[in-house]
Amino acid sequence: MLKLFFFNVGHGDSIAIRFPNGSWGIIDCQKNFNSLEPNVLTFLKNNNIEHLEFLCITHPHLDHFYGAEDIVEHFRENIKYFILYGMLTGHKNENSDSSCLVKAIKKFVAYNKTTYKNKLRLIKRNEEFNIENVSVFCYNPSIEQIENMQKISYVREGDYNNLSVILKLKYNDVQALFTGDAGNGLLTQISDDISGCQVVKIPHHGSSNTNTNKVLNSLISNKTYSIISAGNKYGCPDVNVIGYLKNKLNSIVLSTVDIGEQDVVNLNIDLGQTKITQSLLDDINDDKPIQSVPFYDGCIEICINSSGFINYNLYEHVQDISI
Repeated sequence: MLKLFFFNVGHGDSIAIRFPNGSWGIIDCQKNFNSLEPNVLTFLKNNNIEHLEFLCITHPHLDHFYGAEDIVEHFRENIKYFILYGMLTGHKNENSDSSCLVKAIKKFVAYNKTTYKNKLRLIKRNEEFNIENVSVFCYNPSIEQIENMQKISYVREGDYNNLSVILKLKYNDVQALFTGDAGNGLLTQISDDISGCQVVKIPHHGSSNTNTNKVLNSLISNKTYSIISAGNKYGCPDVNVIGYLKNKLNSIVLSTVDIGEQDVVNLNIDLGQTKITQSLLDDINDDKPIQSVPFYDGCIEICINSSGFINYNLYEHVQDISI
């Protein structure tokens, strides 16, 4: 059985994949800003997972890589491949020594001193690998995109969305598509190649500027499972996008914003993995009104069996998931 886990991390992507042979992969790893560690790492530790087939960061935006350093620190040399979006540099935060992605890459190199050159993988369009009987095919980024990006001295932050690693997993007759934050124009260009999937991680958190009717028509077919990872930030997920998926395309829409979110309003509540920062402690005192602290938890699980049957489970708490 192939299992896909989409974690509620507020605004951002965090996905774990359990392959039929029992190996694991991670696609993006946003970390709640008030948590000690990423939800996906808590989940894997709870289930005694000691090795990753891959850690993939789709593109250099913080809401996709904030937890990378924690994951590398935990697994160390037990990550077979650290997959990046075709290049090592790019995002202004990524180039800073204080960037958690730069730190994650440096730690990965340090823990894999003799093997990192083979394990640090800058993936590009048309590359393919197999994990047991699951094929993984990359549709983006292209060499042209990478080369053009490297030539430009200043790149708008939003342009990095089109570096997003787009992966399609094929297990028997079922295909699952992972789109990162790929933009409208890019998705339109490659729509013929990525259509026909039964499970689709909707691009860019369900934003309206990316998910036009034309793009959704190309991505979604009848009874497709549409997964949206968002946290009521930046207007995502857009209500019109959700409506179009449900009412026009007859898609089964599952959104992380609908599960697991809690408001922590005082220090008497069991916070689990939540870390209260000093600024929040300053707000929660006798002199100031108590302010709620969002705590994101929960997970969407998609299960695909060897006969191609798909079902899903919604969990309010990560610790409730059994594999």
